[in-house]
Amino acid sequence: MLRPAQIQFLHYSDGEMPYSDRKFIQFLPFGVQQMSNREIALVGALSDDDKKWPQSEKPVITFSQDGGNSWTPLRMIDESDACYGRPMLFTDLGKGNLMFQTEAQPAMQYFSHDFGRSWSDRQPLQPASNGEVFNIEGSALVDRNASGNAKRIAVVGYNYPKERQFPKDPAVAMLRWSEDDGRTWINETQPGWSWIEEYEGKTYRHGTGEGSIVRAKNGWLVAALRTDMSAKFYADHNDNLMGIGVSVSKDEGKTWTPLQMLYYAGRMHTHLVVLPG
Repeated sequence: MLRPAQIQFLHYSDGEMPYSDRKFIQFLPFGVQQMSNREIALVGALSDDDKKWPQSEKPVITFSQDGGNSWTPLRMIDESDACYGRPMLFTDLGKGNLMFQTEAQPAMQYFSHDFGRSWSDRQPLQPASNGEVFNIEGSALVDRNASGNAKRIAVVGYNYPKERQFPKDPAVAMLRWSEDDGRTWINETQPGWSWIEEYEGKTYRHGTGEGSIVRAKNGWLVAALRTDMSAKFYADHNDNLMGIGVSVSKDEGKTWTPLQMLYYAGRMHTHLVVLPG
């Protein structure tokens, strides 16, 4: 069924403290999934500016049973001090199985087997092949079987090896796969997503960082990627000035088309959705 696009503001209260108070604990949403029981689950982080980052951000979850019209109170994924960081890559694996990973270090993966009600199943995130953390902020490709359960997952990630520094050095973008619901990751590649810039008489090679990936209806893989910032913005040292590029693979990720730049600055953190057409 197709419906007109809508926007909804989700309000929650933090006791009697008003929104305008600087001590109001913010809610930052990072992922939403509609599960096989028709519930919608949304994960995010409660951010307390009075605490040190990243420990100031705690993963929380809320549910809707009426298509998003109303939501349950925000609930901590884990009350302990060991659980903190923004919940990234929120993914529905089918039959009530969900996963996400935290962006705080050390990065952890969290798994639920009861439609998001409990998250006691967790493990350290498998590092990238260069030994650094596999950073993610985006959505995964999930190939599903006839029952709607995940049979193969692909994710786009990135890092900066120790010899590279943000923002002047290109990020290392990677693609890897899982065939066991995200427990282990295999077939990691570096697709070489990059773009060349001429600025003030110098040539710069830029890379890409976070990204999302989907399988189009014709079977091609489509990746939307957060591009490194232009050299003209280096002095600002502000990652809000990064952009978006798109690349396509027609051979299951073995080769990719050159990066097509959509926005050079001010647009990033994509979440790809395959539409009916």
